[in-house]
Amino acid sequence: MRGVDSHGILRVRHYVEGISKGFVQPGSEIRVVEESSSITVLDGGNGLGIPIATKATDLAIDKAKSFGIGVVGVRNLGHVGMLAYYMKRVIRHAFAGFACANTAAVMIPWGGMENVFGTNPMCLGFPADEENSIVLDMATSVMAGVKIRMAAQRGKEIPEGVAYDRRGKPTTDAREALEGFQLPFGGHKCYGLVLAV
Repeated sequence: MRGVDSHGILRVRHYVEGISKGFVQPGSEIRVVEESSSITVLDGGNGLGIPIATKATDLAIDKAKSFGIGVVGVRNLGHVGMLAYYMKRVIRHAFAGFACANTAAVMIPWGGMENVFGTNPMCLGFPADEENSIVLDMATSVMAGVKIRMAAQRGKEIPEGVAYDRRGKPTTDAREALEGFQLPFGGHKCYGLVLAV
């Protein structure tokens, strides 16, 4: 509904496929691993990412209301969709927020030739007033992986500087990019952010 096709209804097929292959456990139990007044670590039991991430976000908001800060880490969960969704929940309560997620290895480290990192998105949000807010939601790769897949399915090229083919040569062919290596945006500087996530 926000016009980001790569993270909308298109993903349902992948979620269903993950369930049918046993990668995702839709009835999983969310378990508290560690907890303090302002910090919680959850285990999602390999469940559906969106409901688990929503629960984690709401828990962080509740902690922030009580203690001024709320930090929730979650492990073992499926794809969480667009991070901006959770950030909008946070800023609705007049809190600033940060969210990040790691993903399957499809990106090389700066100067490397082996996929080590995911596109590892991150999102920052800042409330401004009742009408406005700032939300920055981005992959740490030059282009989100699903956008490269969409280009490949549509037979379209991708821009220069997004990926290498499997021989390590720059390519604008989306299919070659999927078989090769995605690049971090901003070269070695973003590589540091990718590593941090």
